[in-house]
Amino acid sequence: MPGGAFPPSPSNCTNVVTDGVRLDHSADLIDNGALSLVDEQFTSTDGAAHTVDAWFRQSAYAGNAQWRFPGDPGFSDYMGVVGKTVPGGPATALLSTIGPAYGSLSWSEAPDAVRFQEPRLFSMHYRFTVPAGGSHVLHFAYGSSFTADGAAALGAEALAKWQPVVAPGGGGGGGGGGSTPPPTGPAKLRARFAGVKSGGNGTVAVTLNAPGAGNLSASETAVVPRTAAKKRTRKLTVSSLRRKVGRAGNVKLVLKLNRKGRKLLRSKHRLPVTLSVTYKPTAGSGNKLTRHLTLRLRKQRRHPR
Repeated sequence: MPGGAFPPSPSNCTNVVTDGVRLDHSADLIDNGALSLVDEQFTSTDGAAHTVDAWFRQSAYAGNAQWRFPGDPGFSDYMGVVGKTVPGGPATALLSTIGPAYGSLSWSEAPDAVRFQEPRLFSMHYRFTVPAGGSHVLHFAYGSSFTADGAAALGAEALAKWQPVVAPGGGGGGGGGGSTPPPTGPAKLRARFAGVKSGGNGTVAVTLNAPGAGNLSASETAVVPRTAAKKRTRKLTVSSLRRKVGRAGNVKLVLKLNRKGRKLLRSKHRLPVTLSVTYKPTAGSGNKLTRHLTLRLRKQRRHPR
């Protein structure tokens, strides 16, 4: 803007028109960058209620983009589709591109309309009221994975984060005003990856946020040739671990390679694995999270004699 002044105001930018609504945009990367959480918060700044009418553009920066929205039987490029009906409530659309490469787009509040400009580009329309002296928040999440199941898991993780917390005895948490609708059933217990660190000997440390008491089980699997010709493969478990959780909070799991895993890593110096963590609460349903990692053997330094 002229003069580089920030934030803009009617005094330093003649194009600024005060309308009583402020938009605060924030984003956070989790799961080692595999999932991006974006919040669009519209806040009333003049103590009055306001109606917001906005379009949010969504795009895939890759060729051969195909989408699978809730209720779709499969992926489609949506060529020539001007209007796409989306069911109400939080949901996820999956993306398939050249790769294998998959993605997820999740929203906390269903748009009024979805309009495709081209297969990789579409817009989502929202019209809502910002309460007097309050705010309205739209949550979006963008996931990236090598598999469709992995992308779907990232979408489910985002939707679980947006579930409101229901206090014992029934009443809602209140405050925050927002776009998340009241739950239609019991809140889903969940755990999420807070960090993954791999050591030079194949050891992997995982920090999770468990929502309550239950059982955690983790494993790493690798796909290896079954025959010398490498025409057939098999899935091999290279590490596993089980842990009981007594209460909500961060839990650190350290997975060490078993004998077969250590042998593979020593021979190849790098080992692609799929890390899976399953959380089962003492009551209710749990979930399973997966990540793709590549373990690398640390080179030993040679000291001069």
